[in-house]
Amino acid sequence: PDHVETERLLAASGLPHVIVRNGWYSENYLGELENARQHGAVITSAGDGTVASAARADYAAAAAAILVDPDAKPVYELSGDTAWTFDDPAKALAAATGADVEVRRVSADEHRDVLREAGLPEG
Repeated sequence: PDHVETERLLAASGLPHVIVRNGWYSENYLGELENARQHGAVITSAGDGTVASAARADYAAAAAAILVDPDAKPVYELSGDTAWTFDDPAKALAAATGADVEVRRVSADEHRDVLREAGLPEG
């Protein structure tokens, strides 16, 4: 909702602007990998869904290129080049550590409960 409102305010302002919508950041998963290393499981409520994340630095480089382009479009949707499932980081972590790492697929409600128990705020 915050991003939608920001875009609405920009449109209403009449100021020249370019919207760059970053996809998910790869760095967002570092904490989950540490938890998986400690507990032997990657937990996801995404089922077999995929993520095409990218590093913050990659999004920043793309935004810089867009912002200096005199022919820039009004809106850009950015993502990583390769979509992956949660099986992929589990396999990579298992290969790197030699430990068994499972992917535990849970419901959205179960995932929310796990995150609350870990101390994450409701939002």
